Amino acid sequence: MTKRKYKVSGGIDMNCNYETEALTKIGEWFVFLSDYELNKARKKKVEIDKLIVIDTVPKQIRSYYDLVNFKHQLLTEEITFRTSLKQPQTLQNDVAELTDCTLTYLYFFMQAIVSINEENYRNAMKYLQQAEREVSIVNQFEQAEFHFRKGYVHYRLSENSDALVHLHRSYQFVKSSEAHLKLKANLCILKAGIYSESGDYEYATVSSDLAIIHAVNEPLTKAMAYRSKANNEYRFGQYEAAAALYERSLTTTNQCQLSVGIKSSFNLALCWLKLGDYEKGKALLEEVERCLQHYPEGLTEYVARSRIARELYISHEPNIDRVASAINLLREKRLTFEMKEVIKELSDYYKERGEKNLEEDGLQFRTSHDQKSLSLEVKGI
Repeated sequence: MTKRKYKVSGGIDMNCNYETEALTKIGEWFVFLSDYELNKARKKKVEIDKLIVIDTVPKQIRSYYDLVNFKHQLLTEEITFRTSLKQPQTLQNDVAELTDCTLTYLYFFMQAIVSINEENYRNAMKYLQQAEREVSIVNQFEQAEFHFRKGYVHYRLSENSDALVHLHRSYQFVKSSEAHLKLKANLCILKAGIYSESGDYEYATVSSDLAIIHAVNEPLTKAMAYRSKANNEYRFGQYEAAAALYERSLTTTNQCQLSVGIKSSFNLALCWLKLGDYEKGKALLEEVERCLQHYPEGLTEYVARSRIARELYISHEPNIDRVASAINLLREKRLTFEMKEVIKELSDYYKERGEKNLEEDGLQFRTSHDQKSLSLEVKGI
């Protein structure tokens, strides 16, 4: 059977039935992805790739294909980080020109994902707000994904009440779906973090345990659920329990080349250092530092935290200038949530040693020059 395609020579020779068929198949591919029917999505992608030659099709088909393919790669974990879409300005211009509501939604939603991976949460929120204008036209499962992502961005901006509202909306769309266990697990992981930060150990534990159950067939998500449970134990000073859970997370699936593995390895090293197992903690921290030398987007927090951990637990005496430099790394990227976490770590460190004044006098002076300024920055005001 001869492969049909668009022919370009001076103009475009288009077959209208063929164009409709291509758009229909891409639409079916999008629905399979929204429904988390990933095997069907893979088969549909193969079918579409045999049908069209992407460089020769009209901009509407090309734009749809690029955006749905990006979603496909994210959901199938073919890519975990991507700093920009192909020809983003061209794609933006095409989307604006075509005035297609679904295409507009997809474009802004995917740009939000890119901004999230770049740790630019304020930009991500702007894109999500633009996508939200068209979100009602996509199916319920796509809306569930949208509200999960918006809840996540609110969380990273320390807007936890708004985050919980969107997480609840997301769950309502998928609560009866057996195909969306991975999304349910991710919702529980995020809730666990919010509850833990609010001081609710029990609700955080229940949410993490539920995430582990939902992620039964998703090794990476299950590893992240164990990590969530470990984070809760760590926050409440249960370092032995946290270390065991971080180790379990790391052995649940191969995370060597993944950011979650670097994060959990750092957390495990910190637990060992806090528990007095200096040699193991130091060796693992150094391994993490090597991984972070050419770190991908999304790990700025751990670059900063590893530098601070070295000063607090490895160096003979903490160098306040280096600690402040690490905090400034977060401040430059406006990572207010991460700054709050880091400063809590520093505060706990000095309080444990009965050196509260050193934390107040040294760290305040180096980062903000006055207590009020530091307080406002951490809250994101």
